[in-house]
Amino acid sequence: MISKLEGLTLGEKISYLRKQRDWTQQELADKISVHGRHITRLEHDKMKPSQATIAQLSEVFQISLEELAGPSTRPSDNPQIQSAVQMVYQLDPEDQSMVVRFVQALFAKKRMEQALLFR
Repeated sequence: MISKLEGLTLGEKISYLRKQRDWTQQELADKISVHGRHITRLEHDKMKPSQATIAQLSEVFQISLEELAGPSTRPSDNPQIQSAVQMVYQLDPEDQSMVVRFVQALFAKKRMEQALLFR
């Protein structure tokens, strides 16, 4: 089945796999305990699923995580992020706190952008 999934976005894969099983979006949503609109957003690539949701989807579709979402792209796999984290540990506590606030602000910005997309 992986050959049919190659080149598809994650949302397209979810849609394809759901339709192959003749499930509605609501049926898939019920299987992974999310709202039906959540599946719509995922299938249209309007939001990125959490790791837990990806794991649930791979389980209900009975395919590997790699087949569904591709190779891992966790931050710990990125050498630049690993290096940056090591640099942060070398800063004094006040500067470390500033870095944390900056990262939190970036996440808040991202959440606001996502919220505005779904209005």
